[in-house]
Amino acid sequence: MSEDAVTQEVGEASREEREERVFLVLVDKTEEMRLALYYASVRARHTGGRVALLAVHEPEEFQYFAGVERILREEAEGEVEDLLRGLSQEVRKFSGREALTYIRRGDCMEEILNLLNAEKAIKVIVLAAGANENSPGPIIRKLSEGFITRLSVAVTLVPGVLTREDIEFLA
Repeated sequence: MSEDAVTQEVGEASREEREERVFLVLVDKTEEMRLALYYASVRARHTGGRVALLAVHEPEEFQYFAGVERILREEAEGEVEDLLRGLSQEVRKFSGREALTYIRRGDCMEEILNLLNAEKAIKVIVLAAGANENSPGPIIRKLSEGFITRLSVAVTLVPGVLTREDIEFLA
């Protein structure tokens, strides 16, 4: 194989990897999550990537009777599915592509790791900091407490004070 052929193959693989890049947004009901969603969508549009949405339902601290627990779990899962459906529409509007969606049950941080291990196309986690300087948000807090050393992907933090115009320029 000639040197040109090797160079060409490496170049093609790099382009393919860029097209497969997935930006993961962790879904909750905060305003900052919407900023992360918008940033990830715009970045995906600009780079030919995709957005993945992960919603994690953490187990309750206390146990109900089996029947009541099942009903509450089903209601919560229905709400999460509705939320993901709406957010997926936003991702399509902003990025031009369908979002990948994941619903997991368990500890949020462990489920992030499990998803990253299962889905190698995810290259970046996009988080937005809360605009409140005293509370950057629960996930960012956990990252700063050492969880970040367990990640195998980049983390993008979007300042909570950015506007959509700022994000269009930066992403």
